[in-house]
Amino acid sequence: MDEISRQIVKETIDITDEDLDKLSPGMKRILSNLPEKAKWKIIAEVTESKYCFAGLKPGDKLVFNFPILNVAESTGAPCMEAVAPLANQIRAMMDSVADGGDPNDSVFASQQVSCWDVGVEHGGLGRVMFKLYAEKTG
Repeated sequence: MDEISRQIVKETIDITDEDLDKLSPGMKRILSNLPEKAKWKIIAEVTESKYCFAGLKPGDKLVFNFPILNVAESTGAPCMEAVAPLANQIRAMMDSVADGGDPNDSVFASQQVSCWDVGVEHGGLGRVMFKLYAEKTG
């Protein structure tokens, strides 16, 4: 892990040098080059919505700045049942950034992601679908 990223992690989560040194090689790779990773944001845009209790509707966006939900930039409610299923896809997209790639090249950037509610047809209430994509901010 580069020294700048190491300092960012230490200041952000108050981790000790000893514990930083214990991180797995994969985690160190994810946490390396943080200034470059911070230039990317992942957007989960609502493409379909039916009976959403949180009020999410097509065109609403949940914006993530590696890896934090940016509530100020998001236009939809941060519903737990919507955010949770996005986590693995967002992490995989950011993993491509860790390798120096474009997160839009990730297989997950081309897939639709559903909230956890299965909809009335399957014993639930509502259902929301998202498309994921990334934008570079700097």
